[in-house]
Amino acid sequence: MDNMSIGAIAKEPAFDVLKTGVLRHVSLNSANYAALYDWLLADGKGECPALPVLSTARIAKRNESLEQLTTKYHDVPDETWQQWLTYKQQETALLTAIHTVQTTGDVAPLTQLNAQLYGVLDVNLLYGCIGQVCDKIDTLQRDTALAAELFADLNLKRMQGEAVMHTPDVATFAYYKQLAHEYFGGALELLESTLDHAGGTISGTEVARLLEAMLVLYGADAAGWRVMLADRVDRISVSSGAKTIHVAKRDFHLSPGRLKGLLLHEVGVHVLRSMHKTGFEALVPAFLAADRRQEEGLGVLVEQLVLREYHSLRLFRYIALGLSTDTSQPRTALEVYGLLWKLRYLSNSSSLEQAKRFAALETLRVVRGIAPTVPGAVLLRDAVYVEGVDALWRRLSTERLSPDAFEKLLRGSEIT
Repeated sequence: MDNMSIGAIAKEPAFDVLKTGVLRHVSLNSANYAALYDWLLADGKGECPALPVLSTARIAKRNESLEQLTTKYHDVPDETWQQWLTYKQQETALLTAIHTVQTTGDVAPLTQLNAQLYGVLDVNLLYGCIGQVCDKIDTLQRDTALAAELFADLNLKRMQGEAVMHTPDVATFAYYKQLAHEYFGGALELLESTLDHAGGTISGTEVARLLEAMLVLYGADAAGWRVMLADRVDRISVSSGAKTIHVAKRDFHLSPGRLKGLLLHEVGVHVLRSMHKTGFEALVPAFLAADRRQEEGLGVLVEQLVLREYHSLRLFRYIALGLSTDTSQPRTALEVYGLLWKLRYLSNSSSLEQAKRFAALETLRVVRGIAPTVPGAVLLRDAVYVEGVDALWRRLSTERLSPDAFEKLLRGSEIT
C-alpha cells in the first residue's frame, strides 16, 4: 500500500471507529469489576451484579464504518488491508454475538465467532496444563480430601499422565535468560531501581510513570507514544494504532519480578515491535491469529526470562477457558472460579485467600463483561499466551538461536 493511501485511511473517522477492538467494548469499568470480583470471592452469595448490555448503536456504528471503508478503498491492492477489513467484519459480528448472549442467553453464535477469530483450544495442550497442575497437587498433598473432591468434580484422573506442556531444561532457560538480560539491560536497571523496593503492591499511577520512563529510554516518546490512566482496562493495554498504553487506575498486586516482566512484555515486545513495522501494519496491532500467537507468546517468554528460574505463566487462564467452554459441561463464571481456586490452592503454597483472589482475577479475565451467569460465555482471545509460548519453547529447545537471531525474533524482523 502506498503512503498516500495509508495517510488517507488513517485520517478517516471510520478508521478511528474500527481501531477500537472488542476488549474496549466488553471490559468492565472499575465499579462493575469490583462488584463482580467481590461477588465471586463471596462464592456467589446474593444476586450476580447487573452488568451493562453492549450498545446496539455502537455495533451499528461499526457496521456503518465498515461499509464506508470497504466502499471507498475496495480497490486498494494490499493483502494486509484486505485481511484487516475481514478481521474487523468478524470482530463486529462477534460483538453482535455478545449482545445476543447478553439479551437471550444463546451462546452458539459467540462460540462460532470465537472459533473464527481466535481458533479453538488445543485439547492436548489443555490436558497438559491440567496435568502439570495435578502433578503439583499430588506432590504437595495439601488437602487430600479437597483434592479428592476436586478430582471427582472434574474427572481429572484421566487427564494425568497426558501432559504435553513443554518445559525448557535448565541450560536452555539459562541461555535465553542471559540473552534477554543483555537485550533489555537498560530497561531492567530502570525497573529494578524502583520495583526491588516496592513490595507487592504498586499504584496504577506509579506503573504509568515507569512505562513513561521506558518509552523515553527506547525513544518511543519521540515517535508519538504516550501513557494514559484508564478505567476500562484489566491491567495494561497497548494500542498500536493510537500509540497509547492504557493503565488501570487501581493498584497492582504483583511481585517485583512479575511486574518487571509485565512491563517488558508491553514495551519491550509490543511497543518495540510496533516501532519496527512499516506501511499499513504500523497503524494496527497484530491481528491475524498466527501473528498474535507469536507476539503474545514472546511477551510471556520475556516475562519468564526475567524471573530467577522457569515458571509456567498464564497456565490457569488457559485452564479457565477450557473449564468454561467444555463441550460436555460448559460452566458459568462462578463455577469456573470455584474449580480454579481449588486447583490453585492445592498446587501452590499460597494461602486460601490468595488462591481465591488469584482465581477471581483469572476468571474475570476470560469472562470480561459479557455474561457471567451464562455457561461458556467467554472470549478465547487469551488462549494465544499459552499456545504461543509453548510453541516458542519447543522451537528454542531444539534450535539454539544466536544473540542476533534472538534479537530479531524479539523485535519482529525475523522472517518466519
